[in-house]
Amino acid sequence: MNGQNYPTQEQLSNVNYQNYQPPSESMPDYLEPFTEGLSGSTVRRIGDRNVFGTNSNRIRHNYSKDQTWNSDETLIKLSGHPAAILDAETYEFLYWANIPGYGRWANTDPHILYGGSSNNFQSFDVTTNQRTTLRTFSEYSSVDFGYGEGNQSNDDRYVGLIGQSGSTKTVFVYDIQNDVVTGSMVIPSGDLDWFSVSQSGEYAVLCWRTDGSGPNQGLKSYDINMQNERHLADTTPHGDLGYDAFGNEVFVGYGDQAQWDAGYSMYMVRLDGGGMTNLFPYVNGRGIWGGHVSTRNIDRPGWAYVSEQCCSSNPVAPREIFAIKLDNSGTIERYGKHHSAPTGYLHETQVVPNRNGTKMIFASNWNDPTQTNQTSAPAFVLEFPQNNVGMTVNAGNDIAICEGESTNLTAYGTGGSNFSWSTGENSQNIEVSPSETTTYTVTLSDNSGNSVTDSVTVTVNPLPSANAGDDVTIDEGDSVTLTASGGGSYEWNTGANTQSITVSPDETTTYTVSVIQNGCMAEDTVTVTVIPTPIEADAGQDVAICENDTVVLTASGGSDYAWSTGETTQSITVSPSETTTYTVTVSEGDVSDSDSVTVTVNPLPTANAGNDVTITEGESTTLTATGGDDYEWSNGETTQSITVNPSETTTYSVEVSSNGCTSSDSVTVTVESNETVTANAGNDVSICEGESTTLTASGGSSYEWSTGEITQSITVSPNNTTTYTVTVSEGDVSDSDSVTVTVN
Repeated sequence: MNGQNYPTQEQLSNVNYQNYQPPSESMPDYLEPFTEGLSGSTVRRIGDRNVFGTNSNRIRHNYSKDQTWNSDETLIKLSGHPAAILDAETYEFLYWANIPGYGRWANTDPHILYGGSSNNFQSFDVTTNQRTTLRTFSEYSSVDFGYGEGNQSNDDRYVGLIGQSGSTKTVFVYDIQNDVVTGSMVIPSGDLDWFSVSQSGEYAVLCWRTDGSGPNQGLKSYDINMQNERHLADTTPHGDLGYDAFGNEVFVGYGDQAQWDAGYSMYMVRLDGGGMTNLFPYVNGRGIWGGHVSTRNIDRPGWAYVSEQCCSSNPVAPREIFAIKLDNSGTIERYGKHHSAPTGYLHETQVVPNRNGTKMIFASNWNDPTQTNQTSAPAFVLEFPQNNVGMTVNAGNDIAICEGESTNLTAYGTGGSNFSWSTGENSQNIEVSPSETTTYTVTLSDNSGNSVTDSVTVTVNPLPSANAGDDVTIDEGDSVTLTASGGGSYEWNTGANTQSITVSPDETTTYTVSVIQNGCMAEDTVTVTVIPTPIEADAGQDVAICENDTVVLTASGGSDYAWSTGETTQSITVSPSETTTYTVTVSEGDVSDSDSVTVTVNPLPTANAGNDVTITEGESTTLTATGGDDYEWSNGETTQSITVNPSETTTYSVEVSSNGCTSSDSVTVTVESNETVTANAGNDVSICEGESTTLTASGGSSYEWSTGEITQSITVSPNNTTTYTVTVSEGDVSDSDSVTVTVN
């Protein structure tokens, strides 16, 4: 039982839109109410530069996805850091609140907001102006609340955050109640627009700025563990996450050219992959565009609130605020004209309803030339008139769950304070996990004994019988078609969402398919075994080396190698002492092959240059080497025998080769001079004991005596008779002679 009043519901096909007419008067006075002509709603301007003492954007609300009313609708938060806090009854300015970045009101506590600051996720108490850090994410340098377009789940449990570490960005879901990260994903390069969890907390949704169906394009949903990616739409328009009229979670957004070509300019798409529904058709050949969508009316699911920002000549909802029912019926509720000329982002209307959709905040410059050049447009509140409806209770929309799941039921009411459920529980919110479809009744009573009741049905859908098909074996390079069964839609871990997929894996691979039926999902797997193509090992050509040499052996044919030496590299270096055969086993995955290579070791030849030779100066001699097949002498000749005629004693070396191996030897040719020398030590001489005598030699140019002296004449004084010898030399020729000194 809803106790709220809303404008008359109209069918789009019956609406006769007129060209936009700007207001005849300038900007309305601050807090002065006036009646809007289209729906009879009361409108007030609640933002004022002089009252607030600022020319910044703090005189308006933040964004269409940011709920401005707190949970008991006693306070209103506007934009900025700090943000203006207003009384939600009188709309008067109360104080500035130093809220954390992109602060969002809690849905379960009227005094708390949530937001990010640096790498901290914080709660903020508006009554004490104090922040409390709920978690510091030390693995990131900063965390962001969905890039300004995120919201926590309706039970304040889950929130989607974006962590930054260097140039790496990571999206992750944080469980506030249990202080755990349920899932994360490092995002690839690409222009990320926003990230948020859905109202139920069952889905995480990521939106890229780029349209398309690629990995970094379009709109995608995941489960709360950041698994089971679903590509929802190629378009990335303004929109919000909510429920359709049937209890399915959806994204509601403006269309792009694809929808316009199909005759629609708004659509909704189910987060469970259940498909897209067009909502707002063309009227007289034109559609809406350029505005914003909000589903912050969480106590009135099944509706989306829209502010059309288009040009004044557009005959379709020009500068209008309306609500559209999310059931493809074309049902709308028209609330009024916002009168904001599109002069900049902070002059956009960006309507956001309160929680039951009877009030809404929007921004407007009122098409007033004195306002359009200001930093931003101020905020207004529109209230649709409500009758005194007495006590009401609403158990919420019927909901469908899958077998084995649980769900939260939340009742809302007016005029009473005591909630009781048919389960026996006495709280506003209960968690149920029925095994079959069950209807739950809630009763709201007051202290005087008055009560009202409402019911909600939880439909339990069975899990589908997922079948990915039988396992299959293919040869490497072949492909195979896998066909799943058991459901209405299919999603493979390859990213494909068709019932059949064709795969060609390089190696044995297991594929998982998620089968979805009535919003419920089951999984099955199928394994494609790949028989590798046989490989051929090649150890290389046989090779011959010389004794004491080394050689590098290189195999080919695979990715892994094992030699008979125990080495596991593709190339090995060996130095066998004798002829040896080496074997290598080459592998590629589970396939292997072997091959061998022989290294022949040739002995070194025994080089012999012959015996040393002595010749007389001017003579020649023949040197003959042996021990090999080829010869190379140090004088450059390559014959086995060479004739030499050195002018001085010379050593000749020869390199002997056989079977590619070499050794060397040398021979010395001594050259003797052909000159002659006749040594003369002089005549024998007699001296008396104690006397001395001088001995003088002749016959050459150099002298060496047996006394060690090297002069031509020496003086001796022997104690007894002594014979002295002298060697006389001339060049390389020498001769010796002796003289005897008799001592008397």
